[in-house]
Amino acid sequence: MSVALPGAVTARVGRVRGWMTRQQAARTPNSVLLVLAVAVLNVIGLVMVLSASSVESLDSKGDPWWFFERQLMWTSLGAIAFVAASRFDHRRWRRLAPLLAELPSADSVTLDLHKVGWQPAATSVLLVADRNRFSAFDRSVDYLNPADDIDSGLDGLLGRTLQTTRRPDAVKVATTLTAYGRAGLGAMLDTCHELAHAAAARVVADSNLELLAPVTLTTVLFRVAGHGLEPTAADALQGEVRRRLLTSGRVLIGRTKLPARGGRPGAVALKLTLLNPNATAADIEDLLDQVVATAFDVLAGTGEGAA
Repeated sequence: MSVALPGAVTARVGRVRGWMTRQQAARTPNSVLLVLAVAVLNVIGLVMVLSASSVESLDSKGDPWWFFERQLMWTSLGAIAFVAASRFDHRRWRRLAPLLAELPSADSVTLDLHKVGWQPAATSVLLVADRNRFSAFDRSVDYLNPADDIDSGLDGLLGRTLQTTRRPDAVKVATTLTAYGRAGLGAMLDTCHELAHAAAARVVADSNLELLAPVTLTTVLFRVAGHGLEPTAADALQGEVRRRLLTSGRVLIGRTKLPARGGRPGAVALKLTLLNPNATAADIEDLLDQVVATAFDVLAGTGEGAA
């Protein structure tokens, strides 16, 4: 006997089967062998650390397991990061290939996982072309990392990280990837990226608004046009519009300032950072309508005329 399933259920079953097929295809004999080899090498490495350091550890720390336990901790964190990375579909990065063309000439690269990783607290990645640039962190502060404390094994993170508190950020990222999966996070980012393009198109279509830069990921930089206003007055208009919307409780919108470039002076910009995958184009339409209406109210109060 066959049972006809609703369309939504059939589609979901199809997606699950497709995911299972991709997972099975990914588990080729070579990939399994590679994972096993890495696991065996890590185990051998741990044994070698224990064998080589137990006497020194007992002599200097009073515990033969001290160095081994630290190595085991970092191995465990590496395993978590490995699982997290394996769940991310690397093919999605191909869409960003044009943005990465100049990557070799960059001094540093950052990725804000608080935003595009939907993390509840600040979590980010910082890469630099020259490791000597991290020498600025190599500092000694008497109340944080005095030399005699370090010699006694009470070391801190000052000089190793931008944040000196111990926080397992890798665990947060791994938990998010486990909950949503690489496809789920990818779909959320795609949705927000498409929403940003819709917002940019809406800005371009409105003569009262001006798009200041192409869309990058989920950010839209724009401003109220302020036709006929002096540059300083136009900048002041952006700030006043933002403050009125903020204090009204209706719209929370960001702001920044674009540097002078290509003969164009620096300008204050309003900023949308669209990270809610449940938002719609209608929501953006309403938001931008409120921006324009507020700008008209500001200009009416100052006697400057229409935006």
